[in-house]
Amino acid sequence: MKIQDREEGWDGIDAFLEGAVPSSIERVELVTKKQFLPWHKPRKQWLRTYQWNKSISQLAQDLNLAQIERPLNYLSLPGQDLLDIRDLSPVCEEIGVKLKFLGLNYIDPKKPNSKQKQVEQDLSENEVRGMNSVDAASFVINEKFEDISRKESITYDRLINSHDTFDVVNIDLCNSFGHDSPADSTENLYNALHNLFSKQAESRSEDWLFFITTRNSTHTVHTDVWDIFVRIINAKAVVDPDFLPTLISRGVISERAVVDGVLILGQMTRRCHVGVFGVSIGFWITHLLIGQRPAWRVSMLPSYGYHVYLNSEDSSCDMVSLAFRFSKVRIRPNDPHSLARNLVGDYVNEAECKAECEEQILTQHCQQVDIDIFLYENPAHYDEALTRSKELLSSARYDIDHYLNELDVKMKELLGYLREAGLIKQAA
Repeated sequence: MKIQDREEGWDGIDAFLEGAVPSSIERVELVTKKQFLPWHKPRKQWLRTYQWNKSISQLAQDLNLAQIERPLNYLSLPGQDLLDIRDLSPVCEEIGVKLKFLGLNYIDPKKPNSKQKQVEQDLSENEVRGMNSVDAASFVINEKFEDISRKESITYDRLINSHDTFDVVNIDLCNSFGHDSPADSTENLYNALHNLFSKQAESRSEDWLFFITTRNSTHTVHTDVWDIFVRIINAKAVVDPDFLPTLISRGVISERAVVDGVLILGQMTRRCHVGVFGVSIGFWITHLLIGQRPAWRVSMLPSYGYHVYLNSEDSSCDMVSLAFRFSKVRIRPNDPHSLARNLVGDYVNEAECKAECEEQILTQHCQQVDIDIFLYENPAHYDEALTRSKELLSSARYDIDHYLNELDVKMKELLGYLREAGLIKQAA
C-alpha cells in the first residue's frame, strides 16, 4: 500500500514510514471473515457510541474545530479492522470536522496468518482513508503502544518528537493495564503512558480526552502493581483520615481489609480488588497530570464495566471502560520569602486541586454502570447497538449471518451467567 496524497507539512513522510507500513499488498485471497471477537458484541458498540463518540463530539465542538478548520487528532489501537475509526468517521462528518488518526497495531510477522492479517489491515486502512471525513495524513504504524518508551522506535519519533499532540488518546486493551511488573522492562505500558502524558502536558493548551479499556480481575494484574495500588490508597489515607472509612461506607473496600488504619492487600476480597483498581488507576493518572508543569486537572467521565470471565461466584465486572478529560490549570506559585503576597490571576492551589480530582474520581467510580445489566434492562439500546455492529462488521467484510449465530450463543451464555450470579431476575 503506497502512502500518498499527504497534506502539506508532511514532507519526507514516505521515508519516515519506511518499514512501518507495507509498500505493497501481497496477493492473498480475501474471504468473508467468520471470526467472532469479544469487541464484536453489541455492548462494545454501545460504548463506542455513548462513551467514546459522544465525548469526542462534545470535545470537538468545545474546541471549535469546525470553525477553525482544524482536524480532530486521534490516537488509538484500532485493530486490523479499524472499527473505532469506521464508527467515529461519520460522527466527525456530521459536525463538520476532519478526522486525522494515528493507529498503532503490531502484527507479528512470525505468527501464523500474519500475511493475511496484514493484508486485511492494509485494506481496512485504505477503506477508512477513503472516507470523506478522514484526513489524508492518517495512517497506521505496525508497532506497539509500549514502543513509545523506546527512543529509537518510529512510535517514539512520531508521538514524542513530533510537534503534534492528540485531542483524543484511546488505549483499548485486551488484557490488563497492570499485567506486567514495572520492574520487568523499561518498554512497558506505564512508561509509555508517562512519556505520552508528559508530551501532551508540555505541548498542549486545549482540553483532551483519554480512554482506557482494561481487565481488572485479580489474576490479570501483577502483584507488584497491586502493591503500588494499595500504597496509593494508604498514602491518601495518611493525609485524609476519613478516606478509608469513606471507601468502606461507599462499598469500595470491606471493613475487614483495613487493619489498624491501613489497607492490607492480603485481606482484600475480590470486590475490594475491583474497587482498589478503579480508584487507584484514576489517582495514578491524576498524580501524573497534576504534577506536570503546566499542570492539568483530571475529570473522570462516566465509566462502565462488563463481564468477560463468566464465573457465577464472582458478580463483579472484570473489564472496565474508563474515560477522562484533562484541562490545563495554573498552579499558584509561592514566594518562599513572602515578599510578594498578592498574586493576581486564575490560579489554583495544587493540593486542593488534587483533592478535588480524587473526590470526583471516587464519586464517578461508585456510579460505574454494569453495561451488561443496562442493555438487558434497556432492549432498545441493545437493538440500536446491534444494528450498528452489523453495519460496521459488514463494512469490514464479516459474514453477518455467521456473526448473528455466534452472537446468539454468546448472549445465551452471558444471560445465563447474569441470572446465576443474581444480577438479573431468573427467567419465568
